[in-house]
Amino acid sequence: MGRIKDLTSRFTERVNEDADDIGAYFHSRKGMWFSIVAVVGIGGAMLFALGVNIVGMVQGS
Repeated sequence: MGRIKDLTSRFTERVNEDADDIGAYFHSRKGMWFSIVAVVGIGGAMLFALGVNIVGMVQGS
């Protein structure tokens, strides 16, 4: 049990370090554009999937 706890704490430490690096990157100008593109892309993909689902439901009924 102690070993699993040790692994998880080490993992969270690494994730936090990575998150700090990622945060610093997103605060830079290039990162800002990347985050905007990512948000727009993800939003567009979700809207597309939603539209496909609605069309499928309408055709299925």
